[in-house]
Amino acid sequence: MDGRLSFEVLGPVRVRQGADEVPIGSGQRRALLALLLRRPSEPIAAESLIDSLWGEDPPPTARTALQVHVSQLRKALGDADGSLIQTVANGYLIAVADDALDLRRFRRLFREGRQELADGDIARARELLDEAVSLWHGAPFDGVDLNGIGVADEATLEEERD
Repeated sequence: MDGRLSFEVLGPVRVRQGADEVPIGSGQRRALLALLLRRPSEPIAAESLIDSLWGEDPPPTARTALQVHVSQLRKALGDADGSLIQTVANGYLIAVADDALDLRRFRRLFREGRQELADGDIARARELLDEAVSLWHGAPFDGVDLNGIGVADEATLEEERD
């Protein structure tokens, strides 16, 4: 990949620019990125993000804190114009190209590998499936506390890998 940003969620949540890791911080900022990357290109309501980040007892300043986390994340990602993390209606979305997110690449390679297998090209199928599996570096969204949100999704992802 060139100097574009790429995102990893099939293991620890990371952002890379080329070969370099982009420091995005830890804690709630990393969790916010993970939440947005779970549903890329889909709007997520601010209230849903607040519930996921703070659980059942968010502080009275949670909405302002969320806006600060979004601002800091944009700054870390070089997204001064808000084209990557977009403000929409009552929330946010992250506009990530299909090839920039390891989860999407995994699913595409897996689908293509299964199709090659069905078509009888075992060598090409193996190549594609090996490439898909090589994208994994641990448990999905590893190291991010999402207050139990998405545990079923993570189990489904683990099944896809196996």
